[in-house]
Amino acid sequence: MKEFIRKYEERIHGALSCFDRMLFRGYLPIMSGWAMAGFLDRLHQDFSSLKPFLLANSERVKNHAIALAQKHGRPFRYLASNIKKEEAARELAQRHGIQHGLVCIFSILEPCRTFSFLFKKERPNQRPFVKSARRKCLHLYFYFMDRQFGLIHVRIQTWFPMPIQVYLNGHEWLARKLEANGVRFTKHDNAFLWIEDMVRAQMFSDRFANLNWPKILSKYAKLVTPQMQDILQDRQHYWVTSQSELSTDILIKGRQHVSELYPELLSHFTLCFGAKEVMTFLGRHSSELT
Repeated sequence: MKEFIRKYEERIHGALSCFDRMLFRGYLPIMSGWAMAGFLDRLHQDFSSLKPFLLANSERVKNHAIALAQKHGRPFRYLASNIKKEEAARELAQRHGIQHGLVCIFSILEPCRTFSFLFKKERPNQRPFVKSARRKCLHLYFYFMDRQFGLIHVRIQTWFPMPIQVYLNGHEWLARKLEANGVRFTKHDNAFLWIEDMVRAQMFSDRFANLNWPKILSKYAKLVTPQMQDILQDRQHYWVTSQSELSTDILIKGRQHVSELYPELLSHFTLCFGAKEVMTFLGRHSSELT
């Protein structure tokens, strides 16, 4: 990358390193069977009431989501099969002019990791113990238009231990940061084509990693998890970065320079990348090759 910039520096307006796709996951301190057993014991739940307990709390999360959608006049939609949820949410936000707040909620059945009781009769009167189990349960996708981050989604598994996933985009955050600080720019889809002040843009971008992420993410976790108001009020999520993409946008000075560079770039891509990579770049699935 540095060699490319050095070679064509006369044609380049600037280069910007910026976080792009970010996926965070939040876990409550009840992920293990041992921790969940202690949690159930505190609530006086035994093996005979585990399934009703899980079902009742799953229903509570779903009803909370339905009530939130009704409160804000936004759609709650069950998906019998998967769709491009982000595209659908973005189209809804544009159609209804949503600048801030809830856009929609999708629900769909997906695989999950939950709990069951395991019975062993190695010793007389041995009690069952809690173990992890693979099941399928309802997951909810909340789409919000955030003032700082643009369109984000918050995904929650409705069965315990109710892990949470939060998706956002660093380019969207930077675009809003530039706009708020009066720095003019041109952006197409998920790339910057021109930025008035590259130095300030990079300065803002460098701050992204040091945002108060636990505070930002926990706000949404509490919004979608009603149990955090009572039986989980003394529990906090442990947040990890599941996916993180750092991109470099190279901004060319003008259309003429792009036209001059295009044949060389096309030749490089043809020689160095395969059909699958090209299809992915174009937003297509590699299965379409067959």
